[in-house]
Parts: sequence; structure tokens; C-alpha cells
Amino acid sequence: MAYTDQILNLKTKLIAQIEGLTEQDLAKKNDSAAQIALLSNIDSVLGSGASGGATELTLAALNTKTPALGQALATASIPVVLTTAQITSLTPPAAITGFSTEFTLNALNTKTPPLGQALAAASVPVVLTAIQVTALTPPAAITGFALNGTNITTPFAMPTGGVGLLGWLSAIWTRLNATLVARSTCFFPAPTVQRAAKATPYLANDQYGATLTFTTAGTANSACYLADLRIVLALSALPVGMGAALVYLYNVTPPSARIDNDAFSLPAGDRASCLTPNGIAVNFALVAGASSSVVAVANNINLLLQIPASGNLFGCIVTTTAFTPAAVSETGTITLSLIEA
Repeated sequence: MAYTDQILNLKTKLIAQIEGLTEQDLAKKNDSAAQIALLSNIDSVLGSGASGGATELTLAALNTKTPALGQALATASIPVVLTTAQITSLTPPAAITGFSTEFTLNALNTKTPPLGQALAAASVPVVLTAIQVTALTPPAAITGFALNGTNITTPFAMPTGGVGLLGWLSAIWTRLNATLVARSTCFFPAPTVQRAAKATPYLANDQYGATLTFTTAGTANSACYLADLRIVLALSALPVGMGAALVYLYNVTPPSARIDNDAFSLPAGDRASCLTPNGIAVNFALVAGASSSVVAVANNINLLLQIPASGNLFGCIVTTTAFTPAAVSETGTITLSLIEA
């Protein structure tokens, strides 16, 4: 019997018991003994009719089947059933097409330029409205400006407001021309170094080859800076012992008139014409490679020389180490780099 039916049955029996009381029984309602008897009758009804009624144990069992509030897994939820008109299975939606992917977004990103100015090749092409300028029209010609001005002959009479572009340029040129002289002439004399075909050993401080003549070393009576000096000899091997050397320059042919293999000195007759009494130090070395050359270079000399009236310079190469040359005629060039001061 269901719990509800038990309650209804109990209520029915209780009403029938109460209706069976006589007026005499009601008159005794204040009597304690009568009340006890009445309660005993009710208790007998409850005792006999409430068989299978709810107890603390049955309520506790019911409580375990009542879930807590809030979302829960299927195993912790009360099973329910929908109406007969219900969806028996879930049908997934139709496939979605035409959506963007990582690859299509990357392709779009390459067509979106960064912010800021850019060249035409890196800019998004746009078009103006139908009413637009198809070509740029330059502004009208500017008139009324000064094309000429008065040449200024007084160097310090610079105009305060200017009398034309040429007037200002004339003033600047006049001031510069009074103090500056443009010089950019360079000279590169390169005489031949010649040595006779002999194997006579060179001692330290011997002249190597004949005396040199540097034709057109500069403008007559001008001053020139000697920037660099280089010697290139047509030798495929460096003679054993050949290394350091000194180059001496003169403004005339050395009066001592030395020749190849002569001991070098600076006698009284050579002193006035010698422009480099200490000599310019170089060091001979073989350039790497087969059938190469022997070279010697002096850079950044920065020596100021007075060019004589002839425009020519003279010189000689002097050994500082002893060595024995090959018994062949050796040739080469020695080049001076001179800048007119």
C-alpha cells in the first residue's frame, strides 16, 4: 500500500472513532480518566491502521534518492522521460563550409601592409570616387622673384636683405676667392729601376741600380706633399738577404754621381740638393704566387717637398742588408704619389 493510501485509511478510521462517541462521552471530556481512555482508543487506531507507515529509516532512504541542487553527472541525477513526441537521437548540423582557416588568414595578412608610409609596391591600391583628378596639375608659374642681383665687389659688403640669388652668391664667392685657391693637382712620376746583369754582391749601404730621374714630379717651383712611394721589381724570387732599404730624393742629379754597387754617402756636395737626408724606409718582399714580383711600399709619408724649376726630382735606392743578386738584368719601376699643396 502506498504511503498516501495509508494516511487516508488512518484518517478515515479516526473520524469513525470520533463520530462513535456519545454525548455522555463528550460530557466526560474534561475528565482526565476519560481523556486517557480516548487517547488509548486513538492510539489503538493508529497502532492497527498505520502498519507500514513512514519511519525515520524510510525517510532516510528517501533522502538518498533526492539529489542536491545544481548540475551533476548522469549517475547522480533523477531519471525523467519526455513526452511521446520527443527526439530519440541528436542529429548533428550540416557540415559548415566556406569558413576561414589559418592558411587563408595568413594569405590575407600578406596583403595587409604595416602602418606608416611605404613605397607604391608595398601599398594597398585604392581608387577615388567617380569624380576624381585623373592627373596632377602643377601650380601656376611663380612670378615676381629675383633672378638677378647686383654683383658685390666689396668683400665685406654682405647685403642684409639680399638683392637676388646671384647677388648673394656673388658676395659668398668674392669672400672665398679673396683667401682660397683651388688646388687638386696630383703627380705620379714612375721612372724605371735598372740594374746590370751581374752577380756582384751588395753590401749594406750600397746603391741598388742606377740613379733615378722623376720627370714632371710637380709644377715648377711649387710645393708638393709626398704621400706614398712604391717599388715593383720584375723578380720571381727574393734574393737571400734582400730586405730593408732606403730611398733618397734630390732636387738635382746627385753631384757625387754614384753608380750601381757604389757605397752610399752624403758628402758636402750632395747636402744642399738632398731632400730626404734620413732616407725613406721600405722593405722588399715577394708577392705570393708563381712568377710573381718583389715589391716595397711606403704609405702615408706626408712629406712636404719643394719642386725645383725643372719640375723634376731625382733619387736612388740604397741597401741596408747584404745580399747577392742573380746574374740577370733586373728591371722595375718606382712610383711617387705627389699632391700639389
